[in-house]
Amino acid sequence: MDGLTLLQDLAVVLIAAGIAGIICRRIGLSVIVGYLVAGLVIGPFNLPFSERVQTLSYLGLVFLMFAIGLGLSLSKLSRMGVGPFIATALGAFLVITLSRMLFNFVGFSPIEALFLASMLTVSSSAVIAKMVEELNLRHDRGGQLALSVTVLEDVVAVVVLTLLGAEISTAPGEAQSGWAPLLASLSSFVVLLVAAGLYALPRLLHRLEISFDKELLTIIVCGLLMLAAITTLEAGYSLALGAFLLGAMIADTPQRDASETTFRGLRDGFSAVFFVAIGMMIELDQLVGIWPLILGVTALTLVIRFGCVGLALSVVGVPSHTARKAALLVVPVGEFSFIIAQLGVKAEAVDRSFYPLAVGVSIMTILLAPLLNRRADRLVAATERAEPPWMQRLLRQYQVWMSSDPFKLVRGRWWKLVRRRILQVAVEMLLVAGVLSLIPILREWMIDESTAVATAPMLTGAFWGATALLLAILLTALWRNIAALALITSEALAPATRVPKAWIAAALNWSAATLLALWLFEGIPWELLPRWSWLAFAAIMALTIGFFARRLVHWHSHWLSSVSESLDGSETEPPTPKWHKQSREWEIQLFEIQLPENTLAAGQSIRDLAIRTRYGCAVAEINRNGQLIQAPAPEEILYAGDRLLLIGDPEAIDHLTKDFNQLRPRDRFEFDQATLEFFPTIPAAWVGKTLAQSVATMATAPLIVGRDRAGKRDLNPPPNDPLTATDGLLALGSPAQLDALRELTISE
Repeated sequence: MDGLTLLQDLAVVLIAAGIAGIICRRIGLSVIVGYLVAGLVIGPFNLPFSERVQTLSYLGLVFLMFAIGLGLSLSKLSRMGVGPFIATALGAFLVITLSRMLFNFVGFSPIEALFLASMLTVSSSAVIAKMVEELNLRHDRGGQLALSVTVLEDVVAVVVLTLLGAEISTAPGEAQSGWAPLLASLSSFVVLLVAAGLYALPRLLHRLEISFDKELLTIIVCGLLMLAAITTLEAGYSLALGAFLLGAMIADTPQRDASETTFRGLRDGFSAVFFVAIGMMIELDQLVGIWPLILGVTALTLVIRFGCVGLALSVVGVPSHTARKAALLVVPVGEFSFIIAQLGVKAEAVDRSFYPLAVGVSIMTILLAPLLNRRADRLVAATERAEPPWMQRLLRQYQVWMSSDPFKLVRGRWWKLVRRRILQVAVEMLLVAGVLSLIPILREWMIDESTAVATAPMLTGAFWGATALLLAILLTALWRNIAALALITSEALAPATRVPKAWIAAALNWSAATLLALWLFEGIPWELLPRWSWLAFAAIMALTIGFFARRLVHWHSHWLSSVSESLDGSETEPPTPKWHKQSREWEIQLFEIQLPENTLAAGQSIRDLAIRTRYGCAVAEINRNGQLIQAPAPEEILYAGDRLLLIGDPEAIDHLTKDFNQLRPRDRFEFDQATLEFFPTIPAAWVGKTLAQSVATMATAPLIVGRDRAGKRDLNPPPNDPLTATDGLLALGSPAQLDALRELTISE
C-alpha cells in the first residue's frame, strides 16, 4: 500500500499547490508564494506524509536546478564580458561579509550568521525578469544590468550552496580547511566535469536524436540528470551542482529547446512539491512569533543589497545613477534562500526557525520590490542628496578615471596576445588538479575489497595507465602554453630592459617549471602508492611525453576544438545596436511587443497599418527569428512572431498592442474530424479566378488538395491557375468548413 499512499500524498500536495497558485496568479503574486502558502495550510494538520513529500522534494530540487542551468548557458556567460562577472562576485562578497558581521554582532552564532548571510546573497531571477518586463525596463541600461547580475547570481548561489554543504559535512573532530581550499577543489572538479561533458554530451545527444525518437532522448537525458546529481553528491558536493551543470551544458546544444519543452512539466510539478515541502516545515505559531525579526532582516536586506550591488557596479565603471537603479531592481530574495535554509536545517546546523525566516523575508522583498522600483528615480535621487560632498567628488573622480585609458597594459598588444593563453593555462591547471583529486575516489570505485584477486592487477595497471596518459596530455599542453607565454613576454620585455630575450625566456621557463613541480608535489596523493612506484609512474609519463608528444598535442587540440565549438553556443542573440545608448541620452521610451500567431496585422506593411499616423508610434527595429531589421522601410511586411521595438508614449503603445493582438478567426478542430470530400462543381463566382483568390473569399475555407479538369486529376494544384466551369475540387477540412463550401456551391 505504500505506493498507493504515496500517490494519495502527492495528489493532496499538488491540488493544494494548484489552488493556492491560481489564487496568487489572480491577485498578481508569484506562484511560488502560492506553493509556500499551500504548505503553510497543510503543515498544521501534521499529515503523515511529510517525510515522503520531503523525499519527492529532492526531485523537485534537481529539476529546478536543471531548469535554471538550461536558462544560463555557458556560451551566454562567455558573451557577458568581464564587468558583470566582477560586479556580481564583488557584490556577493560584500553582501555576505557585511551581513555576516552584522548578524554576528546582534547575537547569532557564527554558523547561523553564515547561513543567514548566504540566504541574502542571491536575488530571484524569475521575479526580477517579470518586474523588468512590467516596468518596461528591458531596453533600459539599469534593467539590462539587473538581468545580467541576477543571472550570474544563480551561479554564485550554486557555488555558495556547494561550499556550505562541504562546510557542514566536516566531522566535528576535524579542523575546517576554510573556503579557499574548498573553492579551489570545487573549481577543479567543475572544470573537469564541464570539460568532459562539453566533449561527450553534444555527440551523445546528436547521435540519439538522429538514431532514435524524442521519447528515448528524454529518457536518456533524465537518466543523465540523476547521474550528474549523484556524481556531485558522491564527490562531496550538493545535488544541485550536478543538475545545474548538466542544464548549462545542454543549453549549448541544439537539443536545448526540446529538453526545455520536455522537462517543463516535470520541473513545474516537482518544484511545486519542493516549495510545498518548505511551507510544511514552517510552524505558524513560530512564524507569528518571529515577525519582528522578519521585518528587521527584510529592512536590512533591502539596504545591504541595494548598497553593496550598487557599489560593485560603480566599481566596474557603471555611472552612479544607473548602478543604483540596477541595484534597486535586484533586492528581491528568491528561491535559493529556501534551498540554503533547507540545507542548514537538515544538517542541524541552524534552528528550524530559519524556514519561516527565509520565507517571510522572501515574500516581503518580493512584495516591496515593485513598489520601490516604481519610485526608483526619486529614491536614487534621495540617496544621492544624502551623500556627503566629499563622497560625491570621490565617486565622480573615480568614474572619470575609469572612463579614461588607465589600463594601457590590458589594452596593449602584449595582453591581446597572452590573455587567451593565460585562460588556457588556468583551465589546464584546474583540469590537472581535478584529475589528481579524483584519483583516490576513482581508484576506490574501480578496485575495492570485492575485486577478484585475478583481475585486480589488470584493473590496477589499466587504471594507472589511463591516469598517466591523461596527465601526460594535460601536462604537455600546459607546458606548451607556459613556454608560449614566456616567449611572448620575453619579446615584450627585451626592448625595455635591454636583456636578451633568450635569457628572459629561459628565466621565465625555469621559474615556471619550479613552481609547477612544487604545485604538483603538493597535489599528488602520495599515500596511494609507495615512493618508488611514484618514481616509476613519473618515468613512464616522461617517456610517454618524450616519444608521443606530437600525438598528445593532437589529441589535446582535438578536445579543445570540440569544447570551443560547444561554447560557441547554438543560441544566437543579436547584438545591441549602438543607437540604443543615444536613445537613453534623449530619454526615448522604447517598448517591445511580439505579434501573436494569426494576428490581423500579419501580412500587412507598416504603411498599410498606418503605425505612425494612426498610433503616433515608430517602428525602430524588427527582430525576426534572431535577425535584426533596423529602421525598417514603410513597405516592410510584418509577420506573426515578429518582435517590434517601438518608439512612442505608453498610451499609444497600449492602443497599438490591443489592435495588433486581435486574431483572425480560425476554425480549430481535432485531426480525426478532418474529412476528404470531392465537389464535382465549383461556385460560379470562382470561375475565371485563381484558386488562391477564390479561397480567400471564404471566412473559414477548407484545404484544396486536388483538382479534376477534364478527367485529369492533379494533386496540390497551383494556386495561381484560373479555375474553369468544368473543374472539380477535392477538399480537406472540418465538417463546418466543408458545409460552408457546399452551401456556397448550391446557392450559386
